[in-house]
Amino acid sequence: MFGLDNPYHFTIECNKKHLIISQELGDQIQESIAYAKLGTAYRYLGEFHKAIECNKKYLINAIELRDEVGKGKAYNSLGIAYDELGESNKAIEYYEKSLEIDQRHRDREGLGNVYGNLGNAYHRLGNYDKAIDYHKMHLAITLELKDQLGEGRASCNLGNAYHRLREYSEAIKYHQNDLRIALECENKAAEGRAYCNLGNIYHILKKPYKAIEHYEGKLKIALNLGDRVGEGITYGNLGSVYHDLGKYSQAEKCFLKGIEIAASLQQDAKKAKWQVTLFEHWSRSYIGLEKTFLLQSKNREALEISDKRRSRALSQLLYKKNLFNESQIKKFDALLFKDVQELAGKLETVFIVYSLSSLNDSKSIKSWIVSAKGDSPQTITLSIPDNIFTQLDQIFKMFPYKIEEKRPKRGEKHPSQIFDDKLTSWYDILIKPLESYLHSKDSTETLTFIPDGFLAHLPFGAFYDTQEKKYLIEKYPVTVAPSIQVLSLLDQLPKVSSQQVLLMGNPTTPKAVDNKLKYSEIEVRDTIAPLMDNFDQHILTQKDANIENIFKYAPHSRWIHIAAHGMAQQKPPDDPHSVFEGFFKLAPDETHPLGELHAKEVNKLAIKADLVFMSACHLGRGNLQKEGSIGPIWSFLGAGARSTIASYWPLPEGGMTVKMVDTFYKHYLGKDTQKLNKAKALQQAVLMAMETERDKPRQWGAFFLSGLIE
Repeated sequence: MFGLDNPYHFTIECNKKHLIISQELGDQIQESIAYAKLGTAYRYLGEFHKAIECNKKYLINAIELRDEVGKGKAYNSLGIAYDELGESNKAIEYYEKSLEIDQRHRDREGLGNVYGNLGNAYHRLGNYDKAIDYHKMHLAITLELKDQLGEGRASCNLGNAYHRLREYSEAIKYHQNDLRIALECENKAAEGRAYCNLGNIYHILKKPYKAIEHYEGKLKIALNLGDRVGEGITYGNLGSVYHDLGKYSQAEKCFLKGIEIAASLQQDAKKAKWQVTLFEHWSRSYIGLEKTFLLQSKNREALEISDKRRSRALSQLLYKKNLFNESQIKKFDALLFKDVQELAGKLETVFIVYSLSSLNDSKSIKSWIVSAKGDSPQTITLSIPDNIFTQLDQIFKMFPYKIEEKRPKRGEKHPSQIFDDKLTSWYDILIKPLESYLHSKDSTETLTFIPDGFLAHLPFGAFYDTQEKKYLIEKYPVTVAPSIQVLSLLDQLPKVSSQQVLLMGNPTTPKAVDNKLKYSEIEVRDTIAPLMDNFDQHILTQKDANIENIFKYAPHSRWIHIAAHGMAQQKPPDDPHSVFEGFFKLAPDETHPLGELHAKEVNKLAIKADLVFMSACHLGRGNLQKEGSIGPIWSFLGAGARSTIASYWPLPEGGMTVKMVDTFYKHYLGKDTQKLNKAKALQQAVLMAMETERDKPRQWGAFFLSGLIE
């Protein structure tokens, strides 16, 4: 039972009883009131999924009662909850429905509230001018109605928008007006809000002690109100100020408190997509703590927190789906340096961890190298030249090696040649400074890259060393992973004992233009199937290569191979604001008329595959979030696959892909050749392709392994 000293918990307890009595009496009006109040209380506690559930029930009741005003309020409340979860576009859809109702009923107060919420949503989307327009409309209505609290909210929102536009004097003016009204009305929540916003501006203006004074005012109020979201954010803000003052021990304490609250709120979110979007708001404490550790040369601790902030939702998904108990896992969320070293030794790999945490402060990337030996990680700062830095996070906006319809102008390089040149630049920046710390050439270890941000879309194996005249894949077997913690959890999954194999290729899609994958049928029927003739095979091609059959056979399969068309940067048509991107083009079935298997739906699977091989264009890419790259790889690993192979860009046309797949499986299964782990088997497949196409990375560099090596 919640303590009754927390006003939101008290509100929830009271309204739960209110709800039960209303339902017993069949009083739908009172039931709606209870749902509305529960939704608001849950939102303030940061339990947004519960807030959404309550407001949806409120909306259903309002529709059944033909309560137009209630409908408008429910739409507005749903918009607020989705906005807090980072789904601002979805929030705008709800706000506009509420706005339409308020305009029809000439509800000036409701209209003002929705204008303010629309302004907040556009603010989150970075459209500050549009946000200001809505907030000024809200302010005008509050002045007309002499609504002081509404005036305070509008002033607050205008202050935040001017803050983002760096018009700080204007921002302070509005926030001070908000504070004045809050004090006059004795509204503690509004008072705390104003303290926080003024603290943010004073921090930027390098008035740290004034910032601390205001943040502490906010924190005291958040603690008294039980406002967990406000408490967590304020601890992160205080940590940042103490960090800038060089008071690192105080900064650490604040960041750790913020992280503790963030982890609790994220864990309460039921849906993986909400865990992802929530983390966008909370990453500041993780990054701030990482920087604080680095400034004190606490390299172990910096590595631990850097890995801890990656793939938070994916780690929780694996942890919950597979129901680890205390005997199987030491403690979720507590991977220490010694654990990382032990894992490196067990997997026979060297971890190369990159962090973009310092990019906002300087043109540099932090990196750590961790092997099974040594008392501490090797920590190296990588300098990024300005001309390279400006290109790095933009390079994959267009797919590399995309065949251009027009030839380049005379004297200009073809786009593919420009990309090849970058492979050399990236080697010089991201690999060369680390070489002296890597293992010797005769070592059996692989290199496991833990990228950060847009680095997740870079083809490490194809980086070119001009000094040795070798690509990285020629020197080392290479793999990548979302985080070391994810690898640790994958390593604790039960070993796969199933004798079933799912081979899917050449699907008959709804669009005839996509049905020209004759080599993909050769790939599964004539290449892989004979190598696995001692297993129970499900070979599905053409009309049978559909989503229904994936859900039927994938949960029981040891190996899953899908040879089909793939699309990146595409969201599900029924969820245009999804955090998931990417899908397979498969044959249609009764419940999937478009034949599109989206990453979002893959996430619903529960599988125990040792390997999912996606022989499809682009599906190694995903939606870049603070969480990581959210696409098919993320979804298959979250579904329980121990590892995946996917592609960065379009696969080579003709028979080269088939030859690479054949070479990989022969080495991986030990068929008429030496049996190798997945990383080394894939390396052999690439080296085979390089025998004839060595100077054309686009022909052999697309495939990469993610997950466990063995």
